[in-house]
Amino acid sequence: MEVRPTAPNAALEVARKDLLAEARAPDGLSLAVLVGALVLLLFRVAAEGTPLPVGTALWVALLFSATAGLSRTFHAEAERGTLDLLLASPASPAALFAGKMLSGLVVTLACGLVMVAMAAAFFGGGVLREPLPVVAFVVLGGVGLAAQASFLSALSARSPTRAALFPVLMIPLCTPLLAWAARGTVAASLGAGFGDPALAFDLLAVALYDAAFVPLNAILVPLALRA
Repeated sequence: MEVRPTAPNAALEVARKDLLAEARAPDGLSLAVLVGALVLLLFRVAAEGTPLPVGTALWVALLFSATAGLSRTFHAEAERGTLDLLLASPASPAALFAGKMLSGLVVTLACGLVMVAMAAAFFGGGVLREPLPVVAFVVLGGVGLAAQASFLSALSARSPTRAALFPVLMIPLCTPLLAWAARGTVAASLGAGFGDPALAFDLLAVALYDAAFVPLNAILVPLALRA
């Protein structure tokens, strides 16, 4: 009798496989960091001599870096011809989604730490004035970005225009997350802490965004993979 792996074990195995592949050839992380660095540099050049909310620059960079670096979550499987083999494995589609999202989250958080350090170098240390709220926004925002990227990569994996379709879907869906996270990060860079009502509202909004889309995407991913 075939023994199906439990969902947590299957998800961890998928995440481990993807992270090992990323460690051997860190194309996704390298591309994400490069795109984020270019966005921050453009903001720095455009803001020469004028004040700029560094949190806005940081989150635009994170959104574009996640869009560039995480698109291949399922795209790479389709390009290698292993997507159908992955779907034929004992792991459920929801477990595959969870594993891909987990590996994407690790890449996003690594990129986020680099982006925060680069933002501090480009715009001064104001972004780290209240570091704990900034870390909270990066972690919660990273969950949302990874969840959307994994789902949309699954949805567009079989499309011949997947490379162009992915950012068209990703950026609008993540715009609310970007707005709340950027506003909260700006407030933290101005000295607001967890006790500030406006910052707490933005942090709660990001958490609710995650709470809505992570389970919803896990439910819809079987349909996306068959699309």
